[in-house]
Amino acid sequence: MKATLEIPAALSFYEEQRQSGNPLFISDLVLSECYYALQFHFGFTKADALAALKALTAESPVTITPSARLVFGLPNLSQMKPGFIDRLIHRHPNTRIHPNRKPHANSRNLDHLPKVRS
Repeated sequence: MKATLEIPAALSFYEEQRQSGNPLFISDLVLSECYYALQFHFGFTKADALAALKALTAESPVTITPSARLVFGLPNLSQMKPGFIDRLIHRHPNTRIHPNRKPHANSRNLDHLPKVRS
């Protein structure tokens, strides 16, 4: 499996950057993809995937967006609806919902989020 072969290279790159003090930025999109991959490809529970990502992003030299930092700080995040990825999307300052959009099947969960600019 290609992903398994890339893990040592990724860990080596991370360690080199950490030792040299170079900053590593992880975007919200990459956090979302990692969250998905940990659950569906590696069998992590939501709580374990979030704990792993939170631990990774808490270590220097990793930086994430202020929005992601706020989302990671929410209590019981693994049990919340809407979940982690929806919260990342709707916390982003450039998120806009088109006024003519058709409601998503789970759009009722979005009512629990802080107001999203339209």
